[in-house]
Amino acid sequence: MLTALLGNDASLGSLKARLAAMAGGNPLHVEEGVRALIEQGSLVGTPAAYRFIGDIANLAMPDGVRAIIAARIDRLTPERKQLLQAASVVGSDVPVDQLAAIADLDPDTLKTALAALQAAEFLYETRLFPDRHFAFKHAFTHDVAYGGLLRARRRDLHARLGAAIEESQGAGAEVEALAGHFERGEVWDKAARYWLAAADQARGRYAYARALDVGKKALACAQHPTSDPGIKQSILTTLGDLAGLYGDFNDANAWYEQALRVPCSEDARRSIDNRVHRPYFAGPDDARVAYHTHGSGDEWVIVFCPSLYEVRISQPLLELMCQTVQGCHGSPAWRRTLRSGTGALHVGRAGR
Repeated sequence: MLTALLGNDASLGSLKARLAAMAGGNPLHVEEGVRALIEQGSLVGTPAAYRFIGDIANLAMPDGVRAIIAARIDRLTPERKQLLQAASVVGSDVPVDQLAAIADLDPDTLKTALAALQAAEFLYETRLFPDRHFAFKHAFTHDVAYGGLLRARRRDLHARLGAAIEESQGAGAEVEALAGHFERGEVWDKAARYWLAAADQARGRYAYARALDVGKKALACAQHPTSDPGIKQSILTTLGDLAGLYGDFNDANAWYEQALRVPCSEDARRSIDNRVHRPYFAGPDDARVAYHTHGSGDEWVIVFCPSLYEVRISQPLLELMCQTVQGCHGSPAWRRTLRSGTGALHVGRAGR
């Protein structure tokens, strides 16, 4: 690899041995080390035809790939360094229009600086049409550039980027990306709202595990004092619904109880209370029927599932109906069948 990068000039013999020993078998370390020596002026020539004009005895090279990359970034002009750090805030994929929104550079200066970063092999162009996109050459480069940002600067860039994406893309924006930028930008109210929207999207795709994960992120953002209490109640209710879809009625009720402690209108309180799973048993001791009731009012509806189905399929139907009528839902451990005029309720031995 060193021969392919440097060539076979007689001045390179000791340098190759030194670089190979320092790299410890890491090709990225080799590549970044060579690039650092070129930038320092110790290597002159063209790729695969370099000459070493430095002093091998005084060769100074940072220890480790991250240290080499950090040293290379520090040698950039302030303008280019700031642009690379702004690109790291955008992400591993860097649409130029998003970068321009936070780079604080005029179009010509931005174009020149991007070309310089591309020539230095920090970034490479991945797409030209319909919009230009760049990407970091290595994940290490992205991580080091991002880690070099001061917290206040990083927070400001994420908040500005979130606002720019929100304005330019509107309803078509990727809600998880927006939520992430607003969370890192500490715009807590918007972060909570977009994480909740992401949870709703995941739930609509039946990706319940992902919906739970992002729902909990939404709740963490909503705990901030500047967030709207109403969004916190919506998040808690959504988490209760998702727990119910997994058949974990105790967790679902715990989320609903937290939601009910948030001040709200009477209609909102009734909607949440109607979702609560209330366990009941009926029948003789040797084969009691286990079921849960939901909703309020005098009318009743029985929701039943054949043994081939799970609570995740019946639960959304139940949540819809319980807002207008009171109903009961069989235990997930159904084993035997009771017949009635309206259908079959699968039941199981609930214990004595």
